[in-house]
Amino acid sequence: MTAREILKRTVLIRTALSSNNRHYVYKPSVNEGYIKKFNYVQHDLKVLQFANDEMGLISDCFILYGLAHLGIADKESISLFIRALARKNPDLSLAAHDNMEAMDTRIRAMMKCGLLFNIRYEAFVEYPDRGMATDIVSLYTLNDDAYNIMKQKTQRRISINSWIAAKSMNELIGWAAAGYVGVHIAQNEAFVDYLDRVLRTKMLGAVYLPCELLTCIGDDRFYIAIISAYLFRDKRYQTKRDYQDVCAFKLNTIKNYLSVRTSKGMAIMVIAVSDNTDLMEMAQMIVRNQFLNDYLSYIYFTGEGAFRSTGNIRNCFLQVILDSKSDKGYEIVSADPIFMI
Repeated sequence: MTAREILKRTVLIRTALSSNNRHYVYKPSVNEGYIKKFNYVQHDLKVLQFANDEMGLISDCFILYGLAHLGIADKESISLFIRALARKNPDLSLAAHDNMEAMDTRIRAMMKCGLLFNIRYEAFVEYPDRGMATDIVSLYTLNDDAYNIMKQKTQRRISINSWIAAKSMNELIGWAAAGYVGVHIAQNEAFVDYLDRVLRTKMLGAVYLPCELLTCIGDDRFYIAIISAYLFRDKRYQTKRDYQDVCAFKLNTIKNYLSVRTSKGMAIMVIAVSDNTDLMEMAQMIVRNQFLNDYLSYIYFTGEGAFRSTGNIRNCFLQVILDSKSDKGYEIVSADPIFMI
């Protein structure tokens, strides 16, 4: 690509990051209007429902597996998660991922059985056919009983981020946005499988990531983690120092993942930002701290807005490059993801 073409695509991506077609948008007003719903069912009744085949179908268990991996997700992300598995593993008994009505029926049944926790909030979204409209976004998490049913039925073991629903709404929406980015990357032909998405190091301990996956292009293996950068300080419980610690932990997570995750391939970190403002703040933070300078070519930025605004997600990624001629000392430019075909 010529410098002019790169500049044009960069502007388009950064503009799309802040577009009005986003569902994973956090505003402080969300804290006053969200709803959390859980249907408590006694254990013996769950056993009866399982015996009557009201729950525990293999296809249901793959919905639960998607939620176990992503932590929190809406039906769209769950559907995309399963679609990637279906393409790579056609023999699996998977949910009807392209039939959202059927997906909704099974999720409602699992809500009724007390297996899922639901969080709903309002987003003001622009639609091509009806302009700006209020949309109710429903995010789901699973509980320990749901995880145990999935594990026993499918023999799939995966560490779960227990009580993720207790996170603040800003974190939950950012987490769901990162998962959305991850399952879209999984639609690429290079996708091989989802990974455990837990980073364990002596420095940080065990760190849960919203999504992690493996892609292969020829003999090259790419271990890709997605984290969110919904940079918002909630003054209700965060001091300025608390917020700085959260940002520092995020930067250390990026460095640790890129430096120690694998010796079998190349580690990549994809940062899902809320909008262009978050992109600029995260880029400044990375460059200012300097210890990530050697890893910049392995760090990509993108976001829900860019994904929803283009038909080819390969054209949705940005990178930071150091530039001594720039007033800021760096530039943000569009980049082709080396981990996708």
